[in-house]
Amino acid sequence: MILEKIKVIKDESILEDLLKIIELEIELDKELIYLSAEQKSAINEGLKNIEDGDTFTNKEAYKLVDEWLENR
Repeated sequence: MILEKIKVIKDESILEDLLKIIELEIELDKELIYLSAEQKSAINEGLKNIEDGDTFTNKEAYKLVDEWLENR
């Protein structure tokens, strides 16, 4: 059914976009990322921080990074 619909598309730019999407999906399937327990823990900690409202604005984060770089 999907192939039949694709076969009737005449606009080459749409077909090229479909091909890019398919190729991207194939690449994503090949590149599985395995996380260590430590990485998973860090991600969960970050998600908890977000839930608790323990976050910084972009401006605050840039300021913290700038201060850290100055004091290195």
